[in-house]
Amino acid sequence: MSLSQLTRRRSVRVDVRDAHGDFTNSYTATYPSDSTAAPDGPWALPLTDTAGGFRYLCFDLDAKGGNPAKDARRLTRWLDELAIAYLVCESGPSGGRHVWIALTAPADAGTVNQLARRARTVLPSLDLSPLTNPATGAVRPPLSPHRAGGHSRPLGPVEVLLRPTTTPQRLQDLDVWLDEEGVELPPAAQATRPRDVDADADGHPYLAGERRDLSPRIREILAAPPAADTSATMAQIFLAAANARWRRADVAALARTAPALEHARTRRHVGTRVPRTEAGQRHVIDGAWRMAVYYAAANPSNGQGDDPTFPQRENHVVAALTRVQERADALPGMWGADRGSTAHRAARGSTAHRAILDALCLYMAQAVSLDIEADIRRLALETGWCRQTAHNALRALQDAGWIRRTAQAEGEHGARYTLSEKFSTDPHEPDLSQGRMPPARTALLRELTLRTTALNQDIYAAPGSLGRAAGYLHLQLLPGGSWTVADLTLRTGFTAASVRRLLHRLHSHGLVRLVDGSWTAAKDVDPQPIAVRLFVDGYLADRARRYDVERIVWAKWRLIMHEEHQAHRKRRRGRRAHPSALQLPGQSVHERVGYPRGPNQRYDHKTARRLEAARLNARDLATFLEAQLTG
Repeated sequence: MSLSQLTRRRSVRVDVRDAHGDFTNSYTATYPSDSTAAPDGPWALPLTDTAGGFRYLCFDLDAKGGNPAKDARRLTRWLDELAIAYLVCESGPSGGRHVWIALTAPADAGTVNQLARRARTVLPSLDLSPLTNPATGAVRPPLSPHRAGGHSRPLGPVEVLLRPTTTPQRLQDLDVWLDEEGVELPPAAQATRPRDVDADADGHPYLAGERRDLSPRIREILAAPPAADTSATMAQIFLAAANARWRRADVAALARTAPALEHARTRRHVGTRVPRTEAGQRHVIDGAWRMAVYYAAANPSNGQGDDPTFPQRENHVVAALTRVQERADALPGMWGADRGSTAHRAARGSTAHRAILDALCLYMAQAVSLDIEADIRRLALETGWCRQTAHNALRALQDAGWIRRTAQAEGEHGARYTLSEKFSTDPHEPDLSQGRMPPARTALLRELTLRTTALNQDIYAAPGSLGRAAGYLHLQLLPGGSWTVADLTLRTGFTAASVRRLLHRLHSHGLVRLVDGSWTAAKDVDPQPIAVRLFVDGYLADRARRYDVERIVWAKWRLIMHEEHQAHRKRRRGRRAHPSALQLPGQSVHERVGYPRGPNQRYDHKTARRLEAARLNARDLATFLEAQLTG
């Protein structure tokens, strides 16, 4: 294997020696690629051509960063899933791994950068430098010496590099596939909140205003045992508390003892109820409280219950949402295309698109309005998908004519969306002003809630879990039906072979049962032990924690920007502080708010997120220790 066979550049990069003759791991020298002999020391192959396009990808898995052998196995399973050819090399005596992919044409540096950063979130040993620096990114190829001895030993045929078969499009397919498997990009933009919603010091939302007592009726409900549907009872109480301007800490205190809030303390298990873990209680309360606050914000009450337009408005909204759901159900193939190409997804759709569409419909049903506000992180948290997937799904649904955006995101407020006119207008809707019964919005809410939250579980959302496709198939069985493989093929758009494979996966964990040749969902199955067995327990809770950190940091940043803007305006107007005003020498805005700066005095957002995460972790640890001591 000659140098000219590998590189399209005139030279490769070679390691240089120090004054004592030792290699320095600094590949600053060059060596002509048309030479008939290889360099006498370590040398690296540039991954890009002279125009900056990637001709090779090399995932450099370093032993200093984690377990490279384990990460290489995980990475190659991804590549096998998408039939992408690769070569694995043992890079040197430390046990590192290089996973090489050769491309038939140059790949865009931005695409490679995003793929590398996404992979890094689940491959701790991955060194990002070669894949994120098109100007200087280079890696030692197969058979290149290592400065500590030995050489890069290929564990497969090197013809993979000499005869490329992978197109740049396949890298985009891999990135989209990882995205839909729950592998997220590192945090970027901050979250937004609906209008009239603030956040407390821990990032939990609440409605701004003076706190009021709960009504006598809600107090009666609190003191009584819950109804058969314990989650509905808790949702009713939390909604009343949100409207009364309570906060998350208030309802959490109620949940410790109030009989009606049994759902927060226990869960169903084989016909009975068993205690939740501390983390499980927090997760349930956080989710229910967030949905209650957002619902209350989208449905402001005049306190009288005498809105004369409500019946007609409810009828119009439910009729439009029913049309959307019927149309979506009639096109199962549109939502089952998760294993197709990127072009196929763009033209058809995926299960992520259906989940986001169902979530928007749920918000509209809750608000009794076809024009709602929805931020990306809220959609991600309540559907189990990541924020990038939610963003892509919103854009795809607009392009496909399901929804349209009515207002851009601005400041703390998310973008607003409504249904396309073909769903939101129908001249044959009945006139409820003549005394007809209102539509069954409760049933629609129940169905949309099920569809929206069914995949919001670690066993389907986390990398290494049962997978989104398995969750989507399980969702078809949840209403209590019984379906054959042929039925499920029509309902999901998956092939019969895929349905059988997914059913086998679900059956191996006790989630589905085969009865008289038809499949049905098993009852009262606790997903927690399954998540533990799959080593994915807590994945979505960790994601929610990251989003909480980002919300808090974003709120602090906006406060700083607002105060600095106000101070700048005062300076321009020549206004001075009143003589009686209290002055704190040396205390700037960022010190009062607690926002860190770097050595160059620029705001350090990365450190701000890290410190906020540490603060929340310390708070949770203190809460846990207190519970242990008092319990």
